[in-house]
Amino acid sequence: MNDKSLHAALAHLARIRSAPSIAQYRYDMFGARNAGFLDHPQKVIRLFAPDAFDFEPVTIADCWIFRSPEIVDMPDFIIKIPQT
Repeated sequence: MNDKSLHAALAHLARIRSAPSIAQYRYDMFGARNAGFLDHPQKVIRLFAPDAFDFEPVTIADCWIFRSPEIVDMPDFIIKIPQT
């Protein structure tokens, strides 16, 4: 990656992260499995939230935390985390 494309990618990421409509979500691995989604959590998350970022697995809770712009058709196993 050259400097110009790296700068453009970083600028895009900064715009996404600072957007006011960004929310944090919890992906419930048990709920996804029960709904028939057996692929890796990041693949399933990308189906419903293509612009998701900041993926963080939380193994003790069997979930993933991620950030994304608002998800319109959110399944039951993706829960929006209230902002405080």
